[in-house]
Amino acid sequence: METNLEQGLLEGSERTPLTSFPPLAKRKTTPEMLPKESKPLSNKFYSKLSLAWSIAFWVSVFFIPVISQTAHDWFFIGLDLKKVLHSPDFEDYWPNTVQLIVFTVYMSTGNTCQLAWQGVAGTLAAGINQWCMGHLFPYGGKCEKLGIATGNGMRAACLQHTDPNYGKYEWFVWLDAIGFIFLCLASNSNENTMKFGMSWHIFYMMAFMSPTGYIPSHAVTVTTFFGAFLAILVTLVPKYTGNDFSWGLLTAYKIGDHPKLIANAMKQISSDAVKFMLADKPTDVEERYRFKVDRVAIENKVNELPGIAAAMLNDHEVSWWEGWLFGLRGASSLERFRQKRSHCGIFAHSFQDDIGGFDDVACIIKRVTMDADSSTFRAMEKAGIDEMSKERKELRVPLEALNNASMDLLMKISDWQWAQEHLTSEDDASLDVATDMVNKRWKDLYDQYHNWTQTHPVQAESPARQELRRNMSVFVFAILQLAKEVIDLTKKVKAKYKGGEKTEQGLANLMMEAFKSTWFSNGTPFVLSAFKDPEKRSFVLRNTLSIGICFLMGNILQGNVFHAYDASLASTLAVLVSHFPGSAFYKNLMRLLGLAIGNALPIIMLAVVSLFGDYASFVHFLAFFLFELYFTLMYYTSPEWKYVGCIVAGFGCYSFVGTAVTWNKDSFAAGYCKLGGATAAITVQIVVDQVGQRGKFPRDIVVENMRKFLYGESDALGLLGVFEKFQKYLSSESSKEVIEDIKNATKKLKELMIAQQQMVSECEAKTTMIAGPKPPFKLDLYKGALTAVKELLDEVDALCLVDEFGEFEGMMFPAKWYDTTFDPFYTDVLVSMNRAFKLLMRILEQNKEDLISKMEVKEMICNPRDDCSVETNHLRMAVVRRILTDSLRQTLEIERLCCQSGSLELEE
Repeated sequence: METNLEQGLLEGSERTPLTSFPPLAKRKTTPEMLPKESKPLSNKFYSKLSLAWSIAFWVSVFFIPVISQTAHDWFFIGLDLKKVLHSPDFEDYWPNTVQLIVFTVYMSTGNTCQLAWQGVAGTLAAGINQWCMGHLFPYGGKCEKLGIATGNGMRAACLQHTDPNYGKYEWFVWLDAIGFIFLCLASNSNENTMKFGMSWHIFYMMAFMSPTGYIPSHAVTVTTFFGAFLAILVTLVPKYTGNDFSWGLLTAYKIGDHPKLIANAMKQISSDAVKFMLADKPTDVEERYRFKVDRVAIENKVNELPGIAAAMLNDHEVSWWEGWLFGLRGASSLERFRQKRSHCGIFAHSFQDDIGGFDDVACIIKRVTMDADSSTFRAMEKAGIDEMSKERKELRVPLEALNNASMDLLMKISDWQWAQEHLTSEDDASLDVATDMVNKRWKDLYDQYHNWTQTHPVQAESPARQELRRNMSVFVFAILQLAKEVIDLTKKVKAKYKGGEKTEQGLANLMMEAFKSTWFSNGTPFVLSAFKDPEKRSFVLRNTLSIGICFLMGNILQGNVFHAYDASLASTLAVLVSHFPGSAFYKNLMRLLGLAIGNALPIIMLAVVSLFGDYASFVHFLAFFLFELYFTLMYYTSPEWKYVGCIVAGFGCYSFVGTAVTWNKDSFAAGYCKLGGATAAITVQIVVDQVGQRGKFPRDIVVENMRKFLYGESDALGLLGVFEKFQKYLSSESSKEVIEDIKNATKKLKELMIAQQQMVSECEAKTTMIAGPKPPFKLDLYKGALTAVKELLDEVDALCLVDEFGEFEGMMFPAKWYDTTFDPFYTDVLVSMNRAFKLLMRILEQNKEDLISKMEVKEMICNPRDDCSVETNHLRMAVVRRILTDSLRQTLEIERLCCQSGSLELEE
């Protein structure tokens, strides 16, 4: 989601629930809107600083046994942990505990529990494979007679194995070593699980194949469980929030307040918008200034809404991982947690970005208020302005009444305690009364609007007056639709409490679903599914090849910076799997930088530790603490360098190990060899990724996806196709299957849009190491066009909202209200879209520096004022006209960006 191993080591990865185990500024937000456990936005840095400080302190404390001789003797010898844990090599793997803490602790206890489970699951998978191989070959690759190294860079071969079967079936061991990596990459498990599984599998198998042979040990498993436990414990340390102490980073404390927070935000948006739209014309400088400030304030609040919704959805999913903590406190505590989480989930899914819904209503409100410019009034006579103000007062009462009723209902159902108290009682009808009131106010406004438009027609009025009327009609539609969304949400809340639905799915069912989702994709085995998807296939093959080559190199090379049976080369790539081949060179350089700093900087810092004599252990501790503090803070706060910070903080742990620090050639040589091996591994990945590109650089991928987005494919509609199909749907009595097809196509376009937005950073000029013969990628044009087509996709959402409105209004088919005189303008908009899209793709796909001839450029055939359809009083028709007008504006914006790109041959 951008997790330690998952979010820090793999760029672009999302913080999603583990597929192998499900769960799942602008204007400042006022303190009253925030949950009690939340902090103001301005304190985000201090929250991250506090987290970085906490991690650095605790990992340093747990690191003391491997840097202080006194602590070492007490912890490992005095407590006799080797015997207690039945793990003779427990001490050797203790740094794994500390490293796991660094890679696991994230922004909340839920995130940390999720990552801890992923780390444990991956480690256990590798351990089970090792256990199976140990039963097949009890001695592993243990060698009785070792050959002589020739000095040509290859290790000595084993002439006689202790287990004769090993020599005979060594090919099977190699098949298992590479096959496990392939299966991990091809599975649908979370990438964090993949990385832990592959890295420990590589370590296990390299030791298994070495001349010392297979030595059963569960030290890795023990230290992994220990590290996971300590990581979770770190997030539970009480912290002072300014007023009182809270239990660390628990997300569960916030989920009860999230619905109230977002309901209050929605209430402020609608209430402020109603006041703004019903206000009189500003008459002086101060009123005009206030007019602009109020308009921008509404825009900012709407822009903040998706962030609030995303935080609520994330906290709802993450909080699932914290449920066991409430289970420890008893059944009643667990049930209370589940009730809050279930209630939060209803709101989280209702407010997320979807086709229709609260987010689209809020966007319509924003556009209406942004278009209500005070300059529009200047084109009107005073008599017209006075008449308009008088007319608007007639709508004030029903508008405010509906908005107040619907927002009061929303605030009621947002309080999970109120819902628990009133909806679980069979005799309590307070919710039904409130819902009936909203329905009554809805009908009052709807009827009043139709009477109002018939009493005050504007067909013969000035264009400015007509524009203001259309704007008001769209706003009335938004308030009506908002009330509908509140009623729909109320039904969901009521069904949850009245229907006695389970608040949580059973653990056994969750685990079964997790197993299916990991090894099957829509019923298809994961291997077949991986090879059907070109991107997944590329991901699996590239990483299997690069990790496999490094495994071979680490196994057979001897000399220079290499030594035989070295797992570090392949395991390094295992936790740095390459996701996007297009920008692999730049990303791999970032990886190399992180590994170089993580391995080299500790050598330099420790070089002076031995100079402090009796205080060496304290200086050693302080050096490690400052090292972890700096790079974890970089990880949490730096947009550009967070990836490097995570790698340095995690991989630097092992470089600080040692109770006696010496300053000699051997220590520096060992550090240099470690750095050389990491460089060799990254080089292999760079070469494999570059070869695997086959011309698919990020610019090629985004351009190809842009064409798919605009024009679609043989089995999927593009953006233009969706608009065309909507025109046919509006002008005929089509079945509901047509609108469902449109919605399904829109969902796919939304998914593709998310992928396009994620790839923007991959196309930055800094990712190009050597420029080829192609002209530089028009990144500014691409970004601007992407914003414009995203707005066009939002217009499709609004069209779907218009269709949903019909179900509430009782007029199911658009043909009953759609004005066919609007068709010519709609068609002209589609033609203009097609021309703008073709011009955009012509520029993006250009492979030469030559300017595009002006003969190839076709002008737009219409502008927003070319709509000659008859002015209508029908509410939904007014909204459709507004949507197509806005769509044309975005189309013209794409044309402007193309002209501004410098790729066109323009007249002098």
